[in-house]
Amino acid sequence: MTRTNPWLLVLLAVAGGAITWAIEAWLTSSGSGSLVPSIAFAITLVVMAAVVLAIAWPVRRYTAALRRADAARDKAKRVKDASTQDAESAAREVAKYRVDPFRATFAVALAKAASLAGSVFVGGSAAVVAWLTSRTVIGDGVVEAVIALIASALLVVAGLIAESWCSLPPENGDAATTA
Repeated sequence: MTRTNPWLLVLLAVAGGAITWAIEAWLTSSGSGSLVPSIAFAITLVVMAAVVLAIAWPVRRYTAALRRADAARDKAKRVKDASTQDAESAAREVAKYRVDPFRATFAVALAKAASLAGSVFVGGSAAVVAWLTSRTVIGDGVVEAVIALIASALLVVAGLIAESWCSLPPENGDAATTA
């Protein structure tokens, strides 16, 4: 699985913003109230960000142990008279933190989905903030929309961090791959 493309995140944010702006215009022209995200929506996004990080944490411990084991093995190869005790303890640590491949795949897929969905929510929340502040009389709900915008951005960041945690160290000088 490849890393999430930042341009895809920007494209999804723009699409979410355009669709939300069109919905706001349609609702206002039909005489209905504006669409405003609630505080519960923002709280849900923050909880989702925490869950994404919690699910990816064991994978992070495993990949960090792999990196330490690789560094210890390289050090043992460079220094001929050094003991291989560090490399052996690092290998035991890798075995201790080993993660089921299905769980690692789930973690990276969830992280990617969180960053993609979060970027759509960022665009939608930004459109609501722009819509409400561009009216002659600033409507109620600007504070809630700003809080939703911050929570959406937090979900994107959590997804990208969790995705980076799931990247394996490079083997033999290759580029890092995702678990």
